[in-house]
Amino acid sequence: MVYRGVRAAANVEGFNWPLYIKTDGLHADHRSDASVRAARDLHELRARIKDALTTHGKCMVQESVPGVKATVNVWRRKGEVMALSMCVAMHESPHTGGLTSYRKVWWHQGMCEDALARLAALQWDGVAMVEYKWDAASGKFWFIELNARYWNALNLDLLSDKDFPRWQVDAFVRGIEHRSLDPGKVGFRARCAVPADIGHTLSKIRDSRVSISAKLWSAIEFGLLAVNPSVHSDLWFPGDRGLYWHGWWRFLSHLGKA
Repeated sequence: MVYRGVRAAANVEGFNWPLYIKTDGLHADHRSDASVRAARDLHELRARIKDALTTHGKCMVQESVPGVKATVNVWRRKGEVMALSMCVAMHESPHTGGLTSYRKVWWHQGMCEDALARLAALQWDGVAMVEYKWDAASGKFWFIELNARYWNALNLDLLSDKDFPRWQVDAFVRGIEHRSLDPGKVGFRARCAVPADIGHTLSKIRDSRVSISAKLWSAIEFGLLAVNPSVHSDLWFPGDRGLYWHGWWRFLSHLGKA
């Protein structure tokens, strides 16, 4: 649901609570930026919407569904699908749902077909990330949104030999067309250690609803993933390690300054 004016929240019967009120920096005035806030009942929902619309031209309300984030990443050119990839989150930052800080190459045929149908209906041209929630227990998935840009997990594709940017440049500049419609290296894993996966770990440690043992395991797991040779790092490219070390330097230099 998208709200453009202050009004009583309606049509939420049967939705899964909490509901989330999302604002985008594009629609903000000079006082605010993008934000996500939870509402656990109708009274709080109305208050959150009212607050959001004092600083933004509109806001979005989304319900809660179980599962983790999954994406279908697509490049379409002149009405044809040129390249596909899919990934599913293993960690999100914060841990309750957000940026995919640790993910793996994955495939779900039904979700892929749903995403392609949506892009075909839009007559999409270019790249897009079609975002979903996927619940392993029930096998259900829910569409979240379409992002008209390269995706945060692009490094997962680059490291697993799906080079969307190079293929696009080859097509537009050199007239060379690449096609990659196969699932790729299913199970291939990569993570963004700083700041994203540290954010995942800290969010669990700070969450009073998480048990002490789960907090401890999250901290231990962070270190284990760093030395696991089967888990790749987003910015650890052969012959080009500079961004990886810059990320750590920037993170460590800002500790205690926020």
